Amino acid sequence: KNPDPKNIITVGFYNNSKCTGTPKAIRQIYLQDCFFWQRKTTKNSTRDNSMNNLKCFKDRLCYTQYPNSNNCKTSHQGIFKNKAFFTTCTREKQGNSWSRILSGTEFCKKTPKKFKCPK
Repeated sequence: KNPDPKNIITVGFYNNSKCTGTPKAIRQIYLQDCFFWQRKTTKNSTRDNSMNNLKCFKDRLCYTQYPNSNNCKTSHQGIFKNKAFFTTCTREKQGNSWSRILSGTEFCKKTPKKFKCPK
């Protein structure tokens, strides 16, 4: 069964600060209790990541990230709270990468004025 498109946020990752050209990677994030993915770190290695507390708004997706965890439980690296993807090009905190929401937030509620992702 295909997931409801209203529950999928698509994010593009880029090598440049304008998020132009073809994304180097695209991730589809499913709005569910705990979303898990693997990120390639080397040619033959991957790293687990998971996120929860997903809150979708017209211009952003707020979440808590659990590095090196596939089940939204704290790992030895702890957690990253109040992270967000935006519809504008934004530099990622780790690595030399930028991200931008490509689709999915059109189904989400309007962002309140002066809103910041919850802690």
